[in-house]
Amino acid sequence: MTGQAVDNRGPDRLNRRVLVLLSLLLLGAGGYALARGYEAFGAEPADDEVLLEPVRDFVSRYQTWFWIVVLGLCLIVAYLALRWLVAQFRSPGSRRWTSPATARRGPPTSGRQVRPTPWPPTSRPTGA
Repeated sequence: MTGQAVDNRGPDRLNRRVLVLLSLLLLGAGGYALARGYEAFGAEPADDEVLLEPVRDFVSRYQTWFWIVVLGLCLIVAYLALRWLVAQFRSPGSRRWTSPATARRGPPTSGRQVRPTPWPPTSRPTGA
C-alpha cells in the first residue's frame, strides 16, 4: 500500500450498522409498548402486568442471588460500552502510508513545484 491512503472505514461501518439495528429494535419495542398502552390490541392486554407470572415467581424465589447476577451483567455491559466509547476516541485519523522515496520528496504541494535548495549553497547572495 505504498503511497495510498489507509482505509479505516471498517469500524465506522460496523458502528453504523450496530447503532441502526439497536435503534430500530428500541424504536419497535417502544412503539409496541405505546400501542399496547393505548389499547390498540384491546383493553385486556393494556391492563396486563409487564412481567408474566412465572417471571415474577422466579424472581421472588431466588431474590437472594438474582439481583447480584443482574448487577454483574450490568457491570459487564457498562464495561463493554466504556471500551467501545474509548475506542471511538482512539480512532485514527487519515494516515497515509508513504514509501521512502515519497518521504524524501516531502509532502505534496498545492499546485506549484518547489525546488530543493542545495546545501551548502554554491553561490553567495548578492546585494547584502
